[in-house]
Amino acid sequence: MPPPAPTPTEAPPPVPREEADEEREACPVILPPPVPQIDAEKADLLLPDELALRATLTEQGGGTGYRACINLGEINRHFAAEDTVTLQILRERGLVEARAMRLKILADGVLDKPLTVKADAFSVQAIKMIELTGGRAVLLID
Repeated sequence: MPPPAPTPTEAPPPVPREEADEEREACPVILPPPVPQIDAEKADLLLPDELALRATLTEQGGGTGYRACINLGEINRHFAAEDTVTLQILRERGLVEARAMRLKILADGVLDKPLTVKADAFSVQAIKMIELTGGRAVLLID
């Protein structure tokens, strides 16, 4: 005699999107320990995109108009550990055009110090590099 067929069970109801988002935001983001030096290729190996994006902070202050781009390697040469990098400071130091109203951070080069970088946009690899050196990427939003 064959064993009885399993009794079907009901699947749990789906979690509403708002609750799922709240749970996701409530979960702390645990990053690997800081590394002394990183490039985009190594950052891709050490940190998944989703985790890097979840670690990004947001702050009011996004702009409109001409967008300047700068690589982390260039920033690394002109800033000391623990400095905060902003569009205004980059303009003052002549690293981006004076007419720039927005800023995008790209991942070319090497980063070897923790920095707080505030910008309107980041490449995912740039976020990873900043976070993996112990710094903070802060996305400026409208």
